[in-house]
Amino acid sequence: MSLKNDQSLRDFREFLLKNGKAPSTIDSYTRDAAHFLRFISSIKREICQIDNSVMTLFNEHLIESRHRPNSIRRKVIGTKQYFRYLTIQRKEDASSVEKALIPERVETKIPSFPSEFFPALLERVSPLPKIKMLRDRAILHLLALEGLKANEVINLLWKCYLSESWLGSLKIFGVKSRTIELHPETNSALLSYQQEFIAQRGHQPRERMMIAFKGQKSHIILPQLTRHGLKHFLYELEKNNRSQQMNSEILRHHAMEFQIFLGKSPEEIMTHLGLRQPGKLRKHLI
Repeated sequence: MSLKNDQSLRDFREFLLKNGKAPSTIDSYTRDAAHFLRFISSIKREICQIDNSVMTLFNEHLIESRHRPNSIRRKVIGTKQYFRYLTIQRKEDASSVEKALIPERVETKIPSFPSEFFPALLERVSPLPKIKMLRDRAILHLLALEGLKANEVINLLWKCYLSESWLGSLKIFGVKSRTIELHPETNSALLSYQQEFIAQRGHQPRERMMIAFKGQKSHIILPQLTRHGLKHFLYELEKNNRSQQMNSEILRHHAMEFQIFLGKSPEEIMTHLGLRQPGKLRKHLI
């Protein structure tokens, strides 16, 4: 990507930040705009040459790249936001891009989970190396029992985790900041991961909770898990069991059913998951 485009994306991020967009939205729109700029570079087009036909080619490119329908929808929205920004800054005329149709959102069927779903998921976690196995089990508990979103898991800090005996709590920062009480199984998984973390690092952890791994045998440890790294981990679980699609949203639905099973009220579940509207939770209550 050219230096000019790099600067344009940085300016776009700054514009979104000044307009009060959430960090996750800023990251999403910027990634989508960068994807589009790489695409038009591959077909030898400049920004000033963009019209509805190019947007059609982009949509076809995304389909051929096996992006899911809602992912394509989001990328089109992110790209249009970028061109609206260019228009506001009087750098380009985005009227042709505005005419591009936004694909309709595909409402996926609310999954119903058998009782053996979560135990089977834990069994598919690779046992080695030990610290990665414990990290992966902790991630699954946070996603599938507590209902954290992917970006919330990635940005967790050790200082926000408090544990006494079998009880534990977690402070979650972000747009939907909250403190949640952890189920004993989740607390046990986090505690085991923390103890191994301390044993390997030789000190009380103060940094990011979810470290990352690199290399064929995951022998290189990196300081922070990325969103891509989390998606890859869940993809590997899906690959080991093709009968079950796997992503963080599906596990969040499992968490809704789990929290209902615990006997919590809809209001308690909404607070726990950071939901502002009942939305899909209502479908689980029918």
